[in-house]
Amino acid sequence: AVGAKGKAQQGQAKGVKDQTAKAKDGKDAGKKGAKDDKDAKAKKGGVKGKGKKDEAVEDEKPVVQPISQELITQINAGIPWKALRYITGHVNYGGRVTDDWDRRTLLSLLDQLYTSQALENPEFKLNGIIPPPHNNIPFSRLDFLDFIDANLELRDSPEIFGLHRNAGLTLLRRQAQNMFSWLVSLQPGMVGSGDEGNTKIISLANSILGQLPPQDFDLDAIRKKYPTMHDECMNTVIVQDVVRYSKLLKVIRSTLTETISALNGLVVLSAQCESIANNLTAGLVPEAWDPYSYPSLKPIGSWVSDLRLRLEFMQSWVDNGPPPVFPLPYFFFPQAFLTGTLQNYAR
Repeated sequence: AVGAKGKAQQGQAKGVKDQTAKAKDGKDAGKKGAKDDKDAKAKKGGVKGKGKKDEAVEDEKPVVQPISQELITQINAGIPWKALRYITGHVNYGGRVTDDWDRRTLLSLLDQLYTSQALENPEFKLNGIIPPPHNNIPFSRLDFLDFIDANLELRDSPEIFGLHRNAGLTLLRRQAQNMFSWLVSLQPGMVGSGDEGNTKIISLANSILGQLPPQDFDLDAIRKKYPTMHDECMNTVIVQDVVRYSKLLKVIRSTLTETISALNGLVVLSAQCESIANNLTAGLVPEAWDPYSYPSLKPIGSWVSDLRLRLEFMQSWVDNGPPPVFPLPYFFFPQAFLTGTLQNYAR
């Protein structure tokens, strides 16, 4: 009995070892194909995530398939849909998804796919994709071509790659932005092209500096006038936004002043100054300001005008108190204003 038990344990261990080896071999064999799938998916919709942008998990596909097939063949009572959803959603793919809401989204998608209808219903649709003709129906090559022309779009649908239809909007928007960025980059640069080009950049930089307020916000006075209070959360909102705008103004003044000095030959032209000059020539907001700025797609002219309106609104709030109407786009972080409004109402 002891010998039989030992042989059984050895056989079980060997089966687990073989299963692991098969999964590894399948992963290695499908590495190139999985990489191609992942690259195509990333090109179409980019990295997705409601709460957090997790890395692509397409490379787990060669591991999930052999494990799922082994689990189905070992159980005679039917397909264990619950176990398959757990292994795929929690163990394999779920290990890469760290956000709770993204995990719930992943499991919801698996609930739609891992069902008996996916096998029993030949017309089963996932995300509205029309399935190809059933295997039992004789179809010629011309019939398949007619089916493709009648039912499939010329542009690949995001659902083919497991993405939501709105991912196509993100793709088209990103392609348009990249196209215009490439066209702008093909224009001849003005830096180092003579005094005429430098003069235009210096004139634009001086114009931007002239539109900024002559003095920065007095942060100490603002904190004293609007202290942190339990009954008035707007004080915290105005102080936080004023601090952010103050940092942005300091960065704009320092970088533009340094760029003007570099173009005049007073200091060495650094990589940052050259990048700022190129961005101003192309009519773009300098990339050096992005870490301190608010999200915006405006060109440099409209961006400066919008910044001036924002600063005027903040200065009016500082001088005269909270206004009766709050323009949401003028806030650095509008969510803080909405949270403060809810807290004031609740308290």
